[in-house]
Amino acid sequence: MDFSIHVAKVVQIGNFELWITESMINSWIICGVLILIALIVRKAIKNPQKVPEGIQNVVEFMVDTLDNFAETTMGKHGRKFGSFYGSMLIYILVCNLSGLFLGPSIGAPVAGEPKVLIDFMRPPTAD
Repeated sequence: MDFSIHVAKVVQIGNFELWITESMINSWIICGVLILIALIVRKAIKNPQKVPEGIQNVVEFMVDTLDNFAETTMGKHGRKFGSFYGSMLIYILVCNLSGLFLGPSIGAPVAGEPKVLIDFMRPPTAD
């Protein structure tokens, strides 16, 4: 089995080496994109309405579904954890989907090698 860590940069802090891998960089990009999407959605529903419409309806449905799921599985204290589990679910889902779109099947061909591709970015689930 071929196992290697693709180190993009090694940062030296005193006697400590910090390896920044391509998977970490992609994970940071995914976090940034998710934060940007969350800010856009927050701005879109800044003035909530009594009868939700459009994106507010979708967001309320997702939040209510996650809260109800957490409450049915953990009891009366489950509502406190609904947003945490929802954020983890969305993050892991996007990380796994990035493996499909940014994985080894998409990349730049190596010169002189007809069937070898260089990854654009390694997904966070690669290492």
